[in-house]
Amino acid sequence: MYAFLFLAVPAFLAWFCLTDKKYQFKSYIPALITGFLLGAVICCVKEFLIFSPDAANSGPESEFLCIFIEENLIPLLLLSAVGLLFSKDTAEYKIHAALPYFASAYSTMVPYFSVSCSETESLFMLIMSPLLTLFSVILICVLIKKAYLSFTKKQTVKFILFCAAVLAAMAVPGAIRTMWMFRVSAFIYIPLACIFIVLSFIFYILNLNDEKKSERQPIFMSM
Repeated sequence: MYAFLFLAVPAFLAWFCLTDKKYQFKSYIPALITGFLLGAVICCVKEFLIFSPDAANSGPESEFLCIFIEENLIPLLLLSAVGLLFSKDTAEYKIHAALPYFASAYSTMVPYFSVSCSETESLFMLIMSPLLTLFSVILICVLIKKAYLSFTKKQTVKFILFCAAVLAAMAVPGAIRTMWMFRVSAFIYIPLACIFIVLSFIFYILNLNDEKKSERQPIFMSM
């Protein structure tokens, strides 16, 4: 069970980097290293500087907000800020490299979030939660790409809708995990989790079919 927890995200990263047709594998190496290190830093900050309330002593709304802010919103904003500030590559590459960049950070954070949970032996935290987080990141990256394209085409309404969808995609894993923590019926949160995973996968595959192949080879975080 722990093997899946620690290897799920790295396995997806390996598959993505080796099968991606747009850029060569070596183009992603700096992004992967940077994301992994930033993920480790975020874990250390959360462990030693941020003290979250125990689920048993807080309501579902409070627990959901803690998960959403500490495990999704702040990490993704921090990762985005670092990528935008220090990378001098094209916007097209930054958008495309967001998936391996974010996922490499979560390859560190996902095991930490699950192991630090009070119910570390739960199948939900060992299997379902990592899958929800991974497909949430995948969906977020696709939506960011759609939002960027809408912005460049000056399609304001679509841009706003895609940005709102990004926030919704961030919230889903926390919402489902909160249902699990507060003992909502499994017949409710498991179908919801499966629907989210399947829809995210379909959306990702459809996005792949829409992308044009190219042979550009920029280097992420270049000076």
